[in-house]
Amino acid sequence: MRRLAIAGLALTVLLQVAPLRGQGRTDLTALIGLARTARDSGRAAEAVRHFADTDRRAPLTGGLLVEFFWAAHAARVPEARALGARVLSADPRQADVRDGMIGLAAAAGDERGVAALAEAGMAIEPAAARWVRRLGESGLRQGDGATAARAFARAAALVGGLADDRAQ
Repeated sequence: MRRLAIAGLALTVLLQVAPLRGQGRTDLTALIGLARTARDSGRAAEAVRHFADTDRRAPLTGGLLVEFFWAAHAARVPEARALGARVLSADPRQADVRDGMIGLAAAAGDERGVAALAEAGMAIEPAAARWVRRLGESGLRQGDGATAARAFARAAALVGGLADDRAQ
């Protein structure tokens, strides 16, 4: 059973880094492996360094760029926001990255950034409560209870609406 799990893990890693190996860049494959090991060991800052080194050598895209974002999200806010912007520029449908970006913007006190990200999410997923809820949370942080209440009431009626949305 253990051998099967190890073989499955090895196959997963190979499939994730196959685009890099196809370019004859085993150094990049090794850096990705180091980044993932550091990330999985709770050393986000070290993971960011390895991902950044890889990205400098060959710009990361797709799933690898998303992994880089989440490592940076855990380690350093400024790099994470720039990486999140790259991810969303390449694939605006990355809802979890967008939500992570909203959290970073809120933590930085950037309510304009929160609104822009949430509104873009609403344009992509108009029936999703998550983005309207984020606008309501922003309204609360800004002390605008009326705007927040309207947003939460709307979120409660959408897909993914929660009882907490109605309670707000």
